[in-house]
Amino acid sequence: MAKETVEGFRLSPQQRHVWSLLQETAEPSYHVRRAVLIEGGLEIDQFRKACCLVASRHEILRTAFHSAPEMDFPLQVVTSLEPVIVEFNLQALSHDEQQLELKSLCTRLRQQSLIPESGPLFFLSLVKLSSTSHYLLLDVPALRADARTLDLLVNDIGRAYANLQSDDDDEEAPQYADLSEWQSDLLEAGETGSGRQHWQRQDFSIQTNLKLPDEMRAGHCTDFVVRRITIANGSEVIVEIDRLAEQHDISAEGILLTCWQILLGRLTRQDWVVVGIACDGREYPELRQAYGPLSKYVPIQSDQSGEKAFIDLCRQTCASIEKACEWQEFFSWEDLKAAGAEHSGEPFCHFCFDFEVRPTAHSIGNLRLSAESEYICTDRFKIKLSCVRREDLLTLDFHYDANIFSPAAVSRLSEEFRTLLKNAVEEPLCRNGQLQIVGQAEQEQLLTIFGRLRQTRRLENCLHHLFEAQVERVPKQTAVIFETQSLSYAQLNARANQLAHRLLRLGVGPEVQVPLFMERSPEMVVGMLAVMKAGGAYVPFDSMQPSERLRLMLNDIDPLVIVTQQHLAALLPKCAAQILCLDEEQESLNKESIENPRAFVTDSNLAYVLFTSGSTGKPKGVAIEHRQLINYFHEIVSILRLEPEAAYAMVSSFGTDLANTVIFPSLCRGGSLHIISPERSADPIALAAYLRKWRIDCLKITPTHLNALLKSASPGGLLPRQRLVIGGEPLTWNLVEKVRLLAPDSWVINHYGPTETTVGVLIADLSKERNVAPDSTVPIGRPIGNTQVYILDEELQLVPLGVVGELYIGGGGLARGYLHKPELTAERFVPHPYGEQGERLYRSGDLARL
Repeated sequence: MAKETVEGFRLSPQQRHVWSLLQETAEPSYHVRRAVLIEGGLEIDQFRKACCLVASRHEILRTAFHSAPEMDFPLQVVTSLEPVIVEFNLQALSHDEQQLELKSLCTRLRQQSLIPESGPLFFLSLVKLSSTSHYLLLDVPALRADARTLDLLVNDIGRAYANLQSDDDDEEAPQYADLSEWQSDLLEAGETGSGRQHWQRQDFSIQTNLKLPDEMRAGHCTDFVVRRITIANGSEVIVEIDRLAEQHDISAEGILLTCWQILLGRLTRQDWVVVGIACDGREYPELRQAYGPLSKYVPIQSDQSGEKAFIDLCRQTCASIEKACEWQEFFSWEDLKAAGAEHSGEPFCHFCFDFEVRPTAHSIGNLRLSAESEYICTDRFKIKLSCVRREDLLTLDFHYDANIFSPAAVSRLSEEFRTLLKNAVEEPLCRNGQLQIVGQAEQEQLLTIFGRLRQTRRLENCLHHLFEAQVERVPKQTAVIFETQSLSYAQLNARANQLAHRLLRLGVGPEVQVPLFMERSPEMVVGMLAVMKAGGAYVPFDSMQPSERLRLMLNDIDPLVIVTQQHLAALLPKCAAQILCLDEEQESLNKESIENPRAFVTDSNLAYVLFTSGSTGKPKGVAIEHRQLINYFHEIVSILRLEPEAAYAMVSSFGTDLANTVIFPSLCRGGSLHIISPERSADPIALAAYLRKWRIDCLKITPTHLNALLKSASPGGLLPRQRLVIGGEPLTWNLVEKVRLLAPDSWVINHYGPTETTVGVLIADLSKERNVAPDSTVPIGRPIGNTQVYILDEELQLVPLGVVGELYIGGGGLARGYLHKPELTAERFVPHPYGEQGERLYRSGDLARL
């Protein structure tokens, strides 16, 4: 069978690029559209003839694309087809009904696909609103037109309409097929090496790090669905832009693009930003009136490192624009693909920008034409900013891929750009990192919801006073259980009082720190309460800690007395402190008074000192006062919402504040504290049996510990009846879903807080929250009462929602400071929450999503 022979022209580089994009998506995204309001008495037949006349003069408007199986790209084939002109008559409708119908019509046109291989080649829809008012809707595939083509098309139709009765004919227009051959030959010629090398020298791989907050898509996605959000700026901003441009000899385009680059850099936290800018491709005079897809987006880089003023970045941007336009005709996607810089299914330029100055309206004959809106999509992107200047109006269109961004995210982005633009033109000498990007509404949300300091109660008592009130209320209620041992509230109080009286005689009082070097047992609880009752501050030492760490901690404290157990005393490094072994001294302690001691201690005195590893690995003592501990107690109780007699299980060491979430809500409300031995805590079968037997209501545990337990063959029964509090490490949704399957009725709470902020200051109730990415990290929630939380950048400015920054915490839970270094009194704290992992950065979205 003979092969079909087709005569035609090869595609231009831009057409080949668009054709490749079309093969990746079924969506009708790559089009140029414009809505034009025509005012005046329009003769419909004459208008039709004018449209056909213009189409006859410009071959690209009549070009189809023929493709055969063996061809990588089709050929351009000029046809004799005429444009399709569809008429709609809305005269019978009211103004509001017309607007609704126009909106519906535009949506339908946007959704229909113009098949590029065959006709119809482009659509012209003429909508009659009244005898003197029409809407012209133009729709041309990106294989045949760009934004400038629409300008020429509207003007030429108007002029042809006005001159139809005369013999006046334009000089022969340049045809796109000839230009496409010229462009292809240019890129293939040897003398273009320097121009192509200009682009090949650029490192565009840096844009792979450019990911905006709230990007929804994970992995490869071929569909490209474009939506947009429009905001308009009045004359005030335009006057400032013009003033700045004239004063510093820069362009309005450069100012707007610089703002876009700065915003992208700030939101992605990258110094280098790549943006694709629209170059018209008609730099030669003979091409000014040429139809067809001549424009392209070429990438330019912006270096925002260092302390550069906004105006200096504007000059840098203007120079980059000039350079890009100079070399635009040598830009080649094929070269970038060969270098591995472009990836299928992903836009080469993730972020794009274009700028256009357009008259509000112009008159041709008895008609007045004004462009109302437009849609220009000739390349793929994640998000594109299109700026259109019309006299005293600046329109900003944020086009975005709906597979990647939600309307809410882009709306917030548009407000951030407007805030940045206003601040930049008012303060052009300001460094780019100091320019404001958080708008008024977003700032109020961040300050009000996440930063409000809620004074929930007066903090008057010390914690041991609250415990003593429970002794009076429920003296026979079981307070502490450890394996076969148990103590009632009266028994626990009596033993703590006896030890407190001994400590008082040994010199313990306010601000005196007393190390507790004991195993996990009721004796540790006795020691904690006794030290506080004596007015001192307890310092829990883990019996498993290395001797060198113990020595460093003891040197920092320089204690008068150490409370321990006889079999552990030999493990202590040599020091001048008196060693008090509870088991050895129990007989003599029994002779002490069981009455509550009357030590003079206030809520501003130390309650405990807890040593963390510190950012350098050296132990660092965090000093917590009674008022901070009281604040935490009241807040966690109000969050847990458990009955006073609830049962709490403790599976962690006393050497961390992780256990304080269950210790004090239990003992200061009349509940039962179950101290689980290390052996049982690590045995999923034994732990499950214990939790079932004692009907445990609340458990606090780390994600690592919980995950290890749930890997057992029978994970059922390992969870509490009512509240599971998870903290100490980042938590993933994967683990949360495991818990939900095993204990659907139990509340899961993510609890975050560095030791320096007293146990925890952020709470995320995960009982209803869902996430589609199992391996992603769970939000850390919202601040508890009497707490302020902000996420700030390097300039100590609020970062927008979802943007990475440093977490600053202040308020009633903030520690006094570190031993000998009271540096937290400034009421701000950048945490190092996970020990040797170092400083962790957070996104404000971690707070905002809950």
